[in-house]
Amino acid sequence: MKNDGPLKRQLEAKIKSTGPITVAEYMRESLLNPFAGYYTSKGQEILGAKGDFTTAPEVSQMFGELIGVWAVHEWMKLGGGFGDMTKLQIVELGPGYGTLMRDVLRVMQQFKTRVPSVSVHLVERSSSMVKKQQEMLRQFSQNTEVIWHEQLESVPEGFSFFIAQEFFDALPVHVLRGAHDGPREILVDITEDPSALYNFRFVLANGPTPATVLFHSLGRSLRLGENVEFSPESERLAEMLATRIDLHGGFGLIFDYGSNARDARADGDTLRAFYKHTILHPLSLPGEVDLTADVNFEVLKQRMEERALVFGPVTQDQYIDSDKVSGTWTWLFILSKVPELGDTIFIVLRKQPLIFLHWYHHVTVLLYCWYSFAEVISNGRWFITMNYTVHAIMYRVLDAGSPCQITNANIRVSLMMYFSYFLLFAQFFYNSYVKPPGQRRRQKELSPVTTTEDSCHSIPSSASKMAVSKKQD
Repeated sequence: MKNDGPLKRQLEAKIKSTGPITVAEYMRESLLNPFAGYYTSKGQEILGAKGDFTTAPEVSQMFGELIGVWAVHEWMKLGGGFGDMTKLQIVELGPGYGTLMRDVLRVMQQFKTRVPSVSVHLVERSSSMVKKQQEMLRQFSQNTEVIWHEQLESVPEGFSFFIAQEFFDALPVHVLRGAHDGPREILVDITEDPSALYNFRFVLANGPTPATVLFHSLGRSLRLGENVEFSPESERLAEMLATRIDLHGGFGLIFDYGSNARDARADGDTLRAFYKHTILHPLSLPGEVDLTADVNFEVLKQRMEERALVFGPVTQDQYIDSDKVSGTWTWLFILSKVPELGDTIFIVLRKQPLIFLHWYHHVTVLLYCWYSFAEVISNGRWFITMNYTVHAIMYRVLDAGSPCQITNANIRVSLMMYFSYFLLFAQFFYNSYVKPPGQRRRQKELSPVTTTEDSCHSIPSSASKMAVSKKQD
């Protein structure tokens, strides 16, 4: 996709002046150009349904609250030994809208006796995002010191809890390719073909570049034709975090998309753009799309282990112990189904006809909720918000190589339950609204209201409409 925005013109002018640029420079300009970068100019329109992508903290407040509880637990477990243990710095890299920090601070307020003094340091280079974060955290400004920094280096020393939620994947990467004479860097140049889909194209450098020299000096190599995404900035920041923890005490969490390549190599073709929740070619619409590349956790771990203890990486659902976010909401949802049976009790007490569809719906939903909760089904939160609709089917078509925290038995049971709903509601609709009135009257005469064998057909039409209304509620 082509565009003619200000960043496109700046990039073209730079390439015409100095030659092709690195992929890392293209990413840096696209995301953080002071006048036309994605994070600096688009600012408050990037997250959520109206934005380009959604992160875990925006889905459920319990994600951040669980992180807050984990932080308090780590703080209590460490005890003394790091100087003044009455003060805790919470440092978040790339805080987004500030949603995660808001949820963490909400938990911290409940543990004031355990964590007497908390200060917050947010590392953010986008002024528009800072404004959004200030609005999100305004409720804590009276009791908690919140300071913004453009670089991690300006965060004061001290015992700290570091959070990096989908931060490393947005850091610039150099793309290298194995050649006969050693690694070569893939660069970004202007497209010469007027019929091309994009304003820019990838080209191979003619000789060594600073990135290939650094890559070789680290003792790393590439097979012929193999690509790798190399991020010196990510590795430098990982070392800095580990050094701070080593010297001043603390702990941290890194959440991101990526791999755990044991040979310190990651797939070199993960660079992609996000626009309106759709993946685009990375050279599409510079400045208007988010750019991201998978994080190689093994490389980060190697760089951090020199100064700190590193655990993991593990999948996100493993971290939150079999997805207790979903489990908790499923438990609350199950409890909500108990008082819903109250209308059934009132129908019986008032001696009104109780149709099969009514009690069957209540009972099956309640039983299926308990069954899903017992198996700790990972997509429980979606069952809640969408009341067991499409997601049980969607998980069936997930990539075969990705872990799926739902059993085939659970999918089959849910499909049978939904199919039975479909048949019963179809029958109910036909009898109430499609069947000719004469047939309905004849059937009513043959089937008294008190008959339980076919009560769904025999109840007065007004009661039928009331039952449908209750189901919709």
